[in-house]
Amino acid sequence: MDSTDFTVLNLIFVCRIILASHGHCDGGGYHIIRLDSIKSDISLLEITENNFRMGKVNFVTRGGGLAGSLGHTPTATPTSRTPIHGPINQSVARPGTAEAPAKCNLREIHHHPPGLDNIPNGAESHVGVVYAPIEHLRDSQFVGELLVGTPGQKIKPLFDTGSANTWIISTECNLPTCKKVPQFDPFKSKTFRRNELKDMLTVYFGTGMIMGHFASETVEFCGTILNDQNIALIQYQGPSDRGANSSNIFEKLKFQGLFGLAFPEMSATGDTVFQNFVKKRNLTPEFAFYISPTNLKPSFLLIGGVDRRFYEGELKMAQVVRKHYWEVALTQLWVGDTMLCCENEQDSTILREESDQNNDAQSTIEKSYVIVDSGTSFNSLPHRDYERFIKLVPSIPAASFSADKIASYPTIKYVLGDIVLKLKPTDYMVLHDGFYRAGFIQIDIPSQFGRAYILGSNIFMKRYFTVFRHAHNGNPPMIGFAESKGSWV
Repeated sequence: MDSTDFTVLNLIFVCRIILASHGHCDGGGYHIIRLDSIKSDISLLEITENNFRMGKVNFVTRGGGLAGSLGHTPTATPTSRTPIHGPINQSVARPGTAEAPAKCNLREIHHHPPGLDNIPNGAESHVGVVYAPIEHLRDSQFVGELLVGTPGQKIKPLFDTGSANTWIISTECNLPTCKKVPQFDPFKSKTFRRNELKDMLTVYFGTGMIMGHFASETVEFCGTILNDQNIALIQYQGPSDRGANSSNIFEKLKFQGLFGLAFPEMSATGDTVFQNFVKKRNLTPEFAFYISPTNLKPSFLLIGGVDRRFYEGELKMAQVVRKHYWEVALTQLWVGDTMLCCENEQDSTILREESDQNNDAQSTIEKSYVIVDSGTSFNSLPHRDYERFIKLVPSIPAASFSADKIASYPTIKYVLGDIVLKLKPTDYMVLHDGFYRAGFIQIDIPSQFGRAYILGSNIFMKRYFTVFRHAHNGNPPMIGFAESKGSWV
């Protein structure tokens, strides 16, 4: 199946995964965990560990996720995509805008600082970087701001590198979980157009689902107006069986929508907001996340380039293995002196370019890879590695905490070719309910491509300034990593 998505949205994670009896991930012995006892995002760490110890394996099937970019009904066909080319349209003020857009600064800052232009496959220097503010929700969900419709209605969607569609909560959803957040009202917009030719977009995930329809609408992002932007409006969110006794995960969230940043090949709605924004602003097709250590300092999504003030050391680039998720090959994974992953795995080549019309593209199977996902708070491990991991990095009571104790915990190293990414105990240990726990959850992603290891926003992307570069000027798509500065001002 080529319909794929697995982004784990914090609390959504528990209902999105299927908790199967160990060894029965092929469809038998399913157990679904209810969310009644969940109090915070960090409680997922306790839940996943406790259930693993009871012999249950968490797994997500590709194509069955909340943010499901292509997790739609089989008859829903994507619209044709137009290449990014043509004249540059200048942004102008839209009459009748009801709310002021987020302040996004456009500054003339070099794409790469001096000394970094010799990066393999590096793009040329240019000017023009857009800084989109990121708001922390519960210090685990990172959202931006859109104005949707004419006049504009403010929506704060989650920036999500694990999906490509833009989902918006609409007033056509009359459920209490929808009404508790700002909703987009299409009847108040002069530019709304429902797409009657396309089927409903339906995404199932564990015990829940969302449903909506395709539409085109005026969308404003960072002061730039995108006319006739394809989006998906949420009309239903809740339990998939809609039973009276079903647990509704959206009662735990203030979910307003998704701003998909994955590859457009995943999009069910055609050209993405990011694609059209980059085209209209004439920017290099790349973006980067700077997530500050706390919500007391500003965080930004940078579009069109990078800014040296947000990171230190060298920005190192790794080539994306396939234009789907933002994923790169994992060479080794170490917990202290113990190698968890990738020993004796066969070398494989990297897919550089996919054929647009023919099926003669070079096939690639990566045994192991990492997926950088801003929609997931924590890092993840497949069950075979998680079993060893919780023995190497056990939870400890807060009463037993000391500087010496935490210093005795291992450094975790991800090796991506010649790139080594380290997480110290102070990076990955989190306090919850009287215990310090490692910010890792267990997820298996059954796939013909091999094992996936998620690098999430709260544990990894706060530590590393992360750059997502689309194919450009004959160079392949890449992900860049550099140590993030704790304070940049």
